[in-house]
Amino acid sequence: MANLRRYSQEFKDQAVKLVTENGHSISEAARQVSISITTLRQWVNKVKKTDVIGIESLPDIPDAADENRRLRKEVLRLKEENEILKKATAFFAKESL
Repeated sequence: MANLRRYSQEFKDQAVKLVTENGHSISEAARQVSISITTLRQWVNKVKKTDVIGIESLPDIPDAADENRRLRKEVLRLKEENEILKKATAFFAKESL
C-alpha cells in the first residue's frame, strides 16, 4: 500500500513559491523541501492553471488571428512614426548646418 503524505497548504505554497517567485528549478526546490519532483511539478502546474495561492496567473492567450492583426497594426504605426522621426532628424540636421 502506498505511503501517502499530507502536506499543509502553507507548505505547498512555500514550495511552489521557490519555483515561481525565487526562480529555482523544480528539481532544486523539491530537493530543498524533501519532496518528490513529480509532486512539486503537479503543485506548480495547478497553481499556474488556477492561481491558488495568489501568485499572478498567466495571462489569457488571445485568439491568434486577433493578436496577429493587432500586432500588424502596431508594426505599421511604429514604421510610420519611425519615418516621421527620420524626416525630422534630417530636417533639423540640415537646418543646423
